[in-house]
Amino acid sequence: MLATYGMARGWVEFWLVWILVDIVGVRSLINAGYYPTAGMYLVYAGFVLLGFAVWWRATRTTTEPTPELEGAIA
Repeated sequence: MLATYGMARGWVEFWLVWILVDIVGVRSLINAGYYPTAGMYLVYAGFVLLGFAVWWRATRTTTEPTPELEGAIA
């Protein structure tokens, strides 16, 4: 619920919380014998890792505004 709340608030850093949720969830499901559901959570974990990688790259790229665009914005 914490990860869902963070994403709803727009806190994109919550990718790490989703990774933790998947790790705990998969371990718990395997211990309980729910192997198909654990597999589904592994697929979700793959999506989360992909989303985290895309987010990480997007936040690391910076673009400097050109002087002619600065005047148009102000």
